[in-house]
Amino acid sequence: MRNLHTCLDFRQELPLPCELGDVVRFAVDSDAGVLYVAGSGLGVAAYRTSDCELLWFVDLRERAAAAEPSLEAAAVAAFDHCPELEALCLALSTGELLLLRGPEGVAGSGTSSGSSPEVEEVGAVEGGLAAAAWSPDGELLALVTCTAQLLLMNKDWELLSEVPLLQQGGTGGAALPARPAADATADHPQAALSPDSVSITWRGDGLFFATTSLDSPDAASAVVRIWDRQTGELHASGEAAVGLLPTAAWQPNGRHLYVASSMAGPAAVDGEAEVRAPAVQGGAPPPKLPQSDDSEQAQMAAAEGIAHVGAWKRELRRRQAERAAAGSGNGVAADRPAAGAVLLYERNGLRHGGFELPAAEGSCIEQLAWSPDSEFLAVVLREDWEHNLPQQVLQLWHRSNWHWYLKAERRYGCCPALRCAWDAQAPLLLHLATADGLYQQLQFSRQPTVSRRGTAVVVDGSTLLLTPLRHTVVPPPMCAAAAALPAPVSCLAVRDFGEDEAIAAVLSDGSLALLSCVEEDLWEETLEEQLEGQPWQGLGTPKLLPQRLALDSPALEAAAATGSGGIQTAAWVSERRLLVVASISSSASALLVELEVDVAASRATEVAAVDRDVPRLLCCASRPAGGALLQQHGGGLLLYSPGGQLARLPPSAGFPTACPHMVAMPAEAAANGPAAAAALGLSPRGQLFWGTRQLASDVTSFALRHSGTGGAYLLFTTRQHQLHTASLASLADGSSPLLAAGGQAGGAGAAAAGGQHGMQAAGQQGFRAAMKAAMRPAGGAAGAAVDVTVRSIEQHAMLVAVPPGNVEAILQMPRGNLEAVRPRALVLPAVAAALDAGEFAAAWELATTNRLDLNVLVDYRWPRFLDQAAAFVEQVSGDPDIADLLSALEEGSTTAAGGLYAAALLPSPADNRAQQPQQPEAQQTGEGLAAELLPAAGSQGGEQGPAGSKQTGGESGKVRAVCSAVRRALQSRDPARYLRAILTSHAKSGDLEGALAAVKEAKEEALQVRRAAGVPSAEDGLKHLALTTLDDTLYAGALGMYELELAYMVVAHSQKDPGEYLLELQRFAAIPDIHLRRHAIDIHLRRWERALQHLVAAGEAHFGAALGLARDKGLLRLLLKLVEGNKERQRQVNAAYAEALEAKNMPEDAGLTYLAAGKVDDAIRAYRAAGQWRMCFALAARAGWSADQHRRLAAGLADELSAIGRGAEAAAISLEYLKNVDSAVLLLAHAKEWREALRIAYGNGRSDLVDTVVAPQAAQAAAAALEEINDNIERVAKYWARLRQLRQRRDALEAALAAADAESGLPSRQQAEDVLDDAASVADSLISGLSIYTDHTHTGATTVTSSSVASTVGGKRRGKAKSKGKSKTNRIRAGSPQEEEHLSRHVLDLAPSAATCSEVGQLAELLVLLGHQSDAALLQQRLSKLVSEQAAAAADILAHPPPALALALPQQQVAALQAAAGPAGAAAAAALLAALPGVELQQRVAAAAAAVRESHWKWDVLREAPAVPPLPAGIGGSQGSGNGAAQAGGA
Repeated sequence: MRNLHTCLDFRQELPLPCELGDVVRFAVDSDAGVLYVAGSGLGVAAYRTSDCELLWFVDLRERAAAAEPSLEAAAVAAFDHCPELEALCLALSTGELLLLRGPEGVAGSGTSSGSSPEVEEVGAVEGGLAAAAWSPDGELLALVTCTAQLLLMNKDWELLSEVPLLQQGGTGGAALPARPAADATADHPQAALSPDSVSITWRGDGLFFATTSLDSPDAASAVVRIWDRQTGELHASGEAAVGLLPTAAWQPNGRHLYVASSMAGPAAVDGEAEVRAPAVQGGAPPPKLPQSDDSEQAQMAAAEGIAHVGAWKRELRRRQAERAAAGSGNGVAADRPAAGAVLLYERNGLRHGGFELPAAEGSCIEQLAWSPDSEFLAVVLREDWEHNLPQQVLQLWHRSNWHWYLKAERRYGCCPALRCAWDAQAPLLLHLATADGLYQQLQFSRQPTVSRRGTAVVVDGSTLLLTPLRHTVVPPPMCAAAAALPAPVSCLAVRDFGEDEAIAAVLSDGSLALLSCVEEDLWEETLEEQLEGQPWQGLGTPKLLPQRLALDSPALEAAAATGSGGIQTAAWVSERRLLVVASISSSASALLVELEVDVAASRATEVAAVDRDVPRLLCCASRPAGGALLQQHGGGLLLYSPGGQLARLPPSAGFPTACPHMVAMPAEAAANGPAAAAALGLSPRGQLFWGTRQLASDVTSFALRHSGTGGAYLLFTTRQHQLHTASLASLADGSSPLLAAGGQAGGAGAAAAGGQHGMQAAGQQGFRAAMKAAMRPAGGAAGAAVDVTVRSIEQHAMLVAVPPGNVEAILQMPRGNLEAVRPRALVLPAVAAALDAGEFAAAWELATTNRLDLNVLVDYRWPRFLDQAAAFVEQVSGDPDIADLLSALEEGSTTAAGGLYAAALLPSPADNRAQQPQQPEAQQTGEGLAAELLPAAGSQGGEQGPAGSKQTGGESGKVRAVCSAVRRALQSRDPARYLRAILTSHAKSGDLEGALAAVKEAKEEALQVRRAAGVPSAEDGLKHLALTTLDDTLYAGALGMYELELAYMVVAHSQKDPGEYLLELQRFAAIPDIHLRRHAIDIHLRRWERALQHLVAAGEAHFGAALGLARDKGLLRLLLKLVEGNKERQRQVNAAYAEALEAKNMPEDAGLTYLAAGKVDDAIRAYRAAGQWRMCFALAARAGWSADQHRRLAAGLADELSAIGRGAEAAAISLEYLKNVDSAVLLLAHAKEWREALRIAYGNGRSDLVDTVVAPQAAQAAAAALEEINDNIERVAKYWARLRQLRQRRDALEAALAAADAESGLPSRQQAEDVLDDAASVADSLISGLSIYTDHTHTGATTVTSSSVASTVGGKRRGKAKSKGKSKTNRIRAGSPQEEEHLSRHVLDLAPSAATCSEVGQLAELLVLLGHQSDAALLQQRLSKLVSEQAAAAADILAHPPPALALALPQQQVAALQAAAGPAGAAAAAALLAALPGVELQQRVAAAAAAVRESHWKWDVLREAPAVPPLPAGIGGSQGSGNGAAQAGGA
């Protein structure tokens, strides 16, 4: 569907030296931008391609006149530029091989016209050379001598092989053995080849090459031979064909070899003459193979397979034969006979079809050249022109969908010879040179030609294929209507102005043709109307006949008279004005000609011409408001207005780079765009621009939908094989996800039920999962936000058009066929518009046809649907349709923020009901229905949608509200008719019993009243219910209603075995007591609460069973409620409940329950187990226990409390109930309750206990505390020093990396750092295996230590006892990336706790009391030092937090910061945050300081004394000396 558009038509006359002669060959160095020309006078010249300035010239004949007289008659056999050799390679017909190197390299850019290159003769071949060609990799040179020898040489000019060219081989890759040269030439005694009789072409991978040669001067057809590069031997000979020419080109992708032929017709192209030739000469029939009865069936099957494989080939040949007979095949007009054909050959030499060339009679193919991407074949033909003057014709052919299209044609009158070559680097850039020195560059771009109404125009030579895609989708080469033009199309323009479409075509002969549509884009009707007034006189399919316009343009005539460039492109600027852009030879400007098209007079008259200040143009596009946009090669835009007014648009309206594919924006979108950007453009590198703003990258094609539901839309495809859809309104206001991306445009199973019915349950769940997966995209949760603006497409599919007023996008597949897809981003606005208009049937049709999530019909403008349920049921009246809607309901909203379709729908207004369509009075239920169905509708309406319905409970959410509203509407119409939908509403809202009750009611009504036709029966409803509910669930629901008949009905209409369940139902029915029967059913259904209720209701005789059931199932609390009023039963239940609480290790609750049951001794036992000793003594006193029982209870409690660490309470029991002071003081000392121990000892007159018990325990505690404090002081110092060392290394490495980045010119590493990536700094530190945290160099598995590392394991070394429950997350490992974080956490953990400070304070107080004031002072001062040093280290960590403990922003704030401040601003904010401590770090430091501050542990008298000031000289010298010594000793 894509045509070739001319982006550049640069032509200039080369300043040819007289000695050069006519141009016979040329080569292009794309890297250096140099054109090399070889002339018939054996001269070589170099020109700059940009301005055709002569760089140097060398006359080979003059240089070698004395040394090589044979060069006087030499001709150029081959001429090529070799990048590997950095030289030009010439092969002369006399056998010489020459290399030419420029004075300053091949480019010669620094040379002048007076300089000459270095000429080196690298070899000479006896007998002369006829052809030569280098392999694609530049390693091998294939040569054909005039004596029919094939030589292979490498780039060092070593001969690798020499074989006879004229060998006879078989096809299919089976070559005959090579014969000696004498034998090979025996069949061709006059084998004298010339440069015009042989050609060489290489396959793209260089493994094979082909020769096409006229083996003798009188040969009527050339012979194709395919050679193997590795062996130099003949691989295959081409299948013989009449009229083959020695012109061939191998497709670069290696698919086919293309050979020119002078014969035309189906026999020449398809080989029918050879296929239909008799297999045996003499007319004898071919022999028949013996057949047997066993093989007859196999042979028939094989014949059918062969017929199937070849069916399309026979059909293709038949159609080509018909077109040939009609004179209109392949776009060839009846007055343009075929000039020849191009035949396709496989590597094995077999023919594979071909195509015919339309040209004048007597024309001949001179050259074939494939584009580097294997898409376009350039064909150069020679034909006779006026007055028998020669004319050269250039044709560009493209193959798609098994059809060959003539995409472009250029004619060169009075031209004896033309050569062409594709550029090796620039895509679709063609270089041409004529014999008289005209050099031309043709740059093409591929893009579809589609009108704003969606009419696609495909160029096929002199035929235009017209397809209005808005009405029909027909893939080319088929079309809705075809137009036959007098000559092939050079460029065309589609008119979108006015009511009817029109197409203006500039033909290759310079004339202008016009096609007009009778009404809008109805081209088929146009053809029918033409046939009514003018019957089709030709053969074949009727075609539209254009109106040929007489061109009255002095400017164009003057340009043509001076030999200036032809018409490059055209565009309509108004309904009757056509703008034509022509290139001017030898100039960097263009010519603009505005033509007034007079349809009635069949004339196009020039009304304005602009040739001043018009730069060279890339492309043009019509504007919807009138005029045209012209794009320069740099991306800037010009605005042409009718009347010859040309204005340059500001840079903000243009593109930052050249965009060959440009589309003018709709007027409203252009006005609201970025800085009034006027067009969308696609660069060759896949960048999609709207003005200077890049919307996406890696784009392969794009199209605009100019109008339709939801406004204008932009659609484009990417190299990731995705189709993106964006509203132009969202692009204009900046809300599109494309702008947030910055122009850088991602299996449901069900659990099987247990038992023997698990397979069936799994199958039903899989069926439902598949139904949901068809509506919701796979890979995401039901409520997850999925980008509906992106959809996957087939690889390499291209976007052709998006017809207006439609929801379809037309894609062309790589094979050439068309597919119409419906992006959900276009479907959803159409659904929303239908819902707003109250057209629920249309909305339902769109949603179901495009497999949307049906929740969108409910969620859109929620809760409006609740009030419109009756209208919806009236329009969508199908019972299965309504049931499908209810089955698809899910909690949550698809249209709210973050919903499935939120990105494709506009937000709802605050007042939904203000925009409701008017409904009949019977349907206008107002807010009452919504308030009744939605208790929390106030929090779910408006813009929020039903997203919060889950929080209101499943029974009062969206699903239940919609089911209730729809069920009411159905019941008000005809409940019997909508039985399936009503059942679905009950089941979906969780009311399975209500659904089964409706089935039962329908069954009872069917027994009483005869069912009407079309009304579903109860059995039908039950089967429908089984589609959405498991059979086991239905059976359990029927049993749960205690309806045995209904349960049997479920079994009978399901996939279950009725006999298996019949015994079970009979067993239930055999129980006479209704309560016991229901109890049995509940036990079967594992409904223990209901089973207990029915068992209690069965009577006192079953209380024991009820108590056992309650004990087993944990229902004792429920049983307590059921036996209220019966105190004896309550005591029994409480006793059992207390036992259950004891089994659960809840002794205190058990004691209370024993008290409720009246069991005091059991309550004392439970309270004792809970450690509640006060309650134990209270209950013992109440129960009247004896003194001995009290003592035994006290002794046991004291031991138990002491064992669990409650020594103070154990001491109180020993002192109060056992009167044992020794035990009490000892228990208090073990509990470190020093003050209480002193009080008890001195208060009871036992001061000896202070010396024997308290003092030794205090000494041990003080020693242990002092040792731990000293260890922690050492750890703090060691960890802090290591932290400072690591911080210095990290800062030094970051500075070195920043300096290296600045020196290399790379962006700052900080700008690329992710704010939330804590490991980013760690990754930066791991350069060449060197970590900033260690002095070790890691190389693989070996660690080489360069210097010692301070140990980070502080304190006293302990045994390596392993603890299974100990966490290793904060374990310090030297050199690890987490070492700094772990060191910081360990320093924070070394802060003394409040309990430690309080204990040290009491110990110091006790030590002073015992006379050890110096020890008390030492203990307090060491703790004070620990507190101060740890606080200083913590403050240092706060000032320089590690990356893992620094402040970080949440992901949402990071995204908002990047959107607001850009990447640079976000990086600066990240750098500031990295220097701030995190919340966790601040909280831990503050908590440690508060613990030390709130504990009373500092005694003023024990603080370190200040330094004693020195006495004046001469006073108390001895005392001063003593004081100084004492001070030194104290220090």
